Amino acid sequence: MRTRLIVCSLDAMVGEDVAYLKTLPNFRRYFGNQYSEVRTIRSVYPTITYPVHASIVTGCYPDKHGITNNQPFHTESGEYPWYWFQKDIKRTDIFQVAHDAGYKTGAVFWPVTGCHPAIDDLIDEYWIQPGETLEGGFGRTGSDERMCRILRKNSYLLPAGWEHGGRKAFVQQPYLDDFITACTCDVLRDGAEVVFLHGGSVDGARHQSGMFSPLVTEYVQRCDQWIGQIMQTLAEIGHLEDTNIVLLSDHGQMNIVRAVNINALLRERGFIDVDEKTGVVRDWRAWNLSNAFSSLVYVKDKRDEPVVGELLYQLRDEGVYGIGQVFTAREAEETYHLAGPFSFVLESDGYSSLASGIHRPLVVPLDNSDFRLGRATHGYLPDKGPQPFFLAKGPAFKSGVTLARRPIVDEAPTFAKVLGLAMPEDIDGICMDELLE
Repeated sequence: MRTRLIVCSLDAMVGEDVAYLKTLPNFRRYFGNQYSEVRTIRSVYPTITYPVHASIVTGCYPDKHGITNNQPFHTESGEYPWYWFQKDIKRTDIFQVAHDAGYKTGAVFWPVTGCHPAIDDLIDEYWIQPGETLEGGFGRTGSDERMCRILRKNSYLLPAGWEHGGRKAFVQQPYLDDFITACTCDVLRDGAEVVFLHGGSVDGARHQSGMFSPLVTEYVQRCDQWIGQIMQTLAEIGHLEDTNIVLLSDHGQMNIVRAVNINALLRERGFIDVDEKTGVVRDWRAWNLSNAFSSLVYVKDKRDEPVVGELLYQLRDEGVYGIGQVFTAREAEETYHLAGPFSFVLESDGYSSLASGIHRPLVVPLDNSDFRLGRATHGYLPDKGPQPFFLAKGPAFKSGVTLARRPIVDEAPTFAKVLGLAMPEDIDGICMDELLE
């Protein structure tokens, strides 16, 4: 019988949530005590969704796969495209490895999968833009007519007003994860054998209400309901017993109290030129691209790096601008496997989000308009804060094995071995053989 694998990413779920999840009815019914787990997973730097999910499927750190932020570099404000498309990942992923071996692959809202040629049933993590139709937007990111039928069938679950487009209209919970789960169940009915899905409800609850709150508890309960829907679908199609199920998360979060517009400081020092009438950036010499609890500082002309570095160290040492540490690009790569065309990496003081606004006030209140400005957020060094997890059940996994800690890059080679395959030899991770039969 063919090996089957489902990987469910529960964004921002941490060990404290898992302890509660294990008491809920669907987990108890379908998992019981017949699973193995890694209590804490060491994520990548920065601990934000798109870089981490690229590492989960490639087994590589960001210096190899190339995704260092949720968004490509930009100097615009407001809504801006994210790394939606698979072409931006520089390494082979588990979808390609499985597809090449003849598996039918599926992905539902898994980040950075747009137009992936090796995913047969593809619904990319994407949100409809103003003026787009459901079929037009998801068709542009790789959903074929079969997937568009699934999208149309389940669109009644989306929040009211999603047709207006944009992230705020489309990414509303729990409606979006209701929609994602229903689409995943239809992908399973369509015959996909290796399926990855990503739900963001717990992440959104933490951004909105803080690290631990009644809203977070409610969404952990909803995760149990969604797990139940998926398991019921497996039973319906006759694959409940022969499917390997993995529950995992990408990062935790920590509470914040303020956001600091680092670019406003760079502008005042002459590194950013803004049209005073329109407020639009005309040119820049140094630019801070936020990852919330960390940020990437780009310097256009490398000859400016010494003076920009001197300013950043000064801001750090003054202790009031939200900067706890400054790494050069070389230090970030050698210590944290983070590399790209940036010159410096800033790490927060632990309670400030390092925002990218170019205007004063320098310190801005939290408003949950995006992940950088909620009551809790992420993007920090991977050993900080509550940690993500890994839990697995199925014919390829032992039962009752508990590992204390493993790096997140070990997940892709483990998935490959479950399928009887292997990732490329030059990846960073190694298989978690202790979990496998």
